Amino acid sequence: LKLIEANAAMSRARPAMKVRLEKFPTLDRAYLIQEYLHDNWRCLWFDELAAEVGPAKLVYLTTATASDWFLPALLPPAWKTLLAEHDDPIVREVMLDVLINQSFRRDVWVRGQIPLWPDRQRELLLQTRLALLAPPQPKDGDDNPYKYTTSLGEVTGKPEVYAPLYDALAAGPKTVAELLRLPLAQPPQEVAQTATIAQPPAARQLPDTLQALGLMLSAGHVALVRTPSDKLLKGSQALNRAILQAVWAGAPYRNVVAAAYPWVLHVSDGDLMLAYAKLAQPKADAGQLGKLWAEQLRALGRGLAKDGQPLTTPEALEARATELAEVFLAKTWPTWQRLGVF
Repeated sequence: LKLIEANAAMSRARPAMKVRLEKFPTLDRAYLIQEYLHDNWRCLWFDELAAEVGPAKLVYLTTATASDWFLPALLPPAWKTLLAEHDDPIVREVMLDVLINQSFRRDVWVRGQIPLWPDRQRELLLQTRLALLAPPQPKDGDDNPYKYTTSLGEVTGKPEVYAPLYDALAAGPKTVAELLRLPLAQPPQEVAQTATIAQPPAARQLPDTLQALGLMLSAGHVALVRTPSDKLLKGSQALNRAILQAVWAGAPYRNVVAAAYPWVLHVSDGDLMLAYAKLAQPKADAGQLGKLWAEQLRALGRGLAKDGQPLTTPEALEARATELAEVFLAKTWPTWQRLGVF
């Protein structure tokens, strides 16, 4: 941080480093130790890793970051031209990393990959079912909530493309084939211009639809669906209860299983602690839950903040805990019940 404050040339060449370092105080110590402070921490280029795992007959399949599945299509034209000069898949990945200044890759490597021919691939894709977890929320002063984070930066989706997808999934899980049949909504300016002319609805294309669904998956708005067995359902909910108990005791866990799909949700430790209190006292209101939570936070030597400022008195802590408990009971708890968390 001192190098950044001194405007060192390295910090100017790597502007994202400042953002990453500033996040460190908000991250779990367990994560920081696992990620950065072990003996084998070493940066690797993609081609170096490919050479290292090659003797084990592992080959690169794809990125595990759904928002990056179609990243080359989002590149500026000049970058696409540079990338198109390379046919070797390893070199292409290195070039892509250089173009977007990539870090923290999340790659899937496989051994003994069985070819999946295009016709069978399309069949499986069309049969894939998705369900809505949570719709996007617009930020203050922004009418378009369809914004998604990729390794290239933030991309904004067209409402006429994304709104029908979210509306359809809000009515229940759908297959990709069903979503592909949805018409594109007309933009407001086009509606005004063609109000007296009957226009056939625009048809969706599979690549564009998959790109949209990939962004929605990466944002945590939708989940892939398969019918869980009774054993998986009970086991997932038992695991969730164990996670709640551990978090109430101070563990740094931030995930639960949406057993109805099943799907893993990334959640806050505050909501997990409130869920533990709710299960312990099912009839408790927001005030009672907030008081229980505040007492446990003080016992753990922890607190809460409001507007970025830590709360320093027991009264302020309990008031803030009650505010958050009201939101939890109104929104989070019913959603978790719908998703099969409990």
